[in-house]
Amino acid sequence: MIKKIITSILFITTLYCNAQWLQLPQEIPNMQTVYFNDVNTGYIGTKSVDETLPKLFKTVDGGINWVEIQLPDIGNYTKITTIHFSDNNIGFLTTNDQLTSLRTTDNGQSWEQIFCGSEEYAGKAYFKNDGTGFYYTDEIDNNLFYTDNWGATWISKGDFYSIHDIYFLNNIGDIGYLQTEWSTYKTVDNGQTWQEISSVFEGHGNIFFYNENLGFIGSHSGMYKTINSGNNWSLSTIFKTTDIHFINENVGFNIGSLYTPDLIIYGHIYKTLDGGENWVPMYKMSNSENIDYIIDFSFPDSTTGYAIASDGHIYKLDVAASVTTLNKNKVTIYPIPANDILNINNIKELHDSSYQIVDLTGKIITKGTITGKTINIDTLAKGLYLLQIDGKQTLKFIKE
Repeated sequence: MIKKIITSILFITTLYCNAQWLQLPQEIPNMQTVYFNDVNTGYIGTKSVDETLPKLFKTVDGGINWVEIQLPDIGNYTKITTIHFSDNNIGFLTTNDQLTSLRTTDNGQSWEQIFCGSEEYAGKAYFKNDGTGFYYTDEIDNNLFYTDNWGATWISKGDFYSIHDIYFLNNIGDIGYLQTEWSTYKTVDNGQTWQEISSVFEGHGNIFFYNENLGFIGSHSGMYKTINSGNNWSLSTIFKTTDIHFINENVGFNIGSLYTPDLIIYGHIYKTLDGGENWVPMYKMSNSENIDYIIDFSFPDSTTGYAIASDGHIYKLDVAASVTTLNKNKVTIYPIPANDILNINNIKELHDSSYQIVDLTGKIITKGTITGKTINIDTLAKGLYLLQIDGKQTLKFIKE
């Protein structure tokens, strides 16, 4: 089972992982969503637990310190589902109560309750940088609403079957994409009209297009990639994918979970350096501990990312430090799969380097120093492992 899954996901390659996610000092319980509108200014929304009401927190120093922004009483058993703040002090929050969305025009000093159009189902909001936005729900009809004034008023804009996500290229312009349970739609007129471009998969969750040709869809069955505007799709990874972001055509990140009888990975962040062909898990800075239970991330630009976990931890990524190119004189290991011994080429580059072998959950299985052309793996159980060399280079292998 493991071998079949691994073969579907991974092709053996060499990736560099110099810097990873830095855990920030402050913890916030019951986090639900995160939004940064620049590398320093960001917001975190929480959910209600027991008698604790949902809360909104703000940072202006890149996540080092967080202060609470007072909200009106929006009731127990609710959670903040989306956050958006503009550069001109306008903010908008949605909750899982269809009658309770909040809008501020003074950077959170005061709030007004906004009705977005749906009387039966709670939804989420997506805003572009120009103040146009969309409120969408999972209901079957009359489930898309449009605003051109930062959410002050909303009008109905169509009937779709269960909308899951909306995304516009770079959050600007007229070209955008809408993902439903069954189909993908495209607009070229700022959401006034939508045209179906594909109807291939079911159970979709989120959508991201880097440009008009290159796009990705996350679903319960995996993540799919198109390079021709959605006319054809190929499977990029079989992880259940709940969020996707690419900073260029090659470098991207996702939040993935995998459930099999042999392996459970929940809410882990993965990185690709080759346009989604291969994905490797990311870890905490300075060690190889995994950062599971990630529920949301935000990339305000191509240099910085933030992620929140259900255990209250907040993480920050220096994207540039985490991404380096593939070595032209690539170090490889063989055979794949291997039984008892891993052979290493380019041994001159690796002699006396430290190494550790970890499993997909981030657990360190063994460690040592490279002193020859081989590494003994006869004590490993069958499965997929990562060989990390000097904390910089990671190679994947299968033990049979």
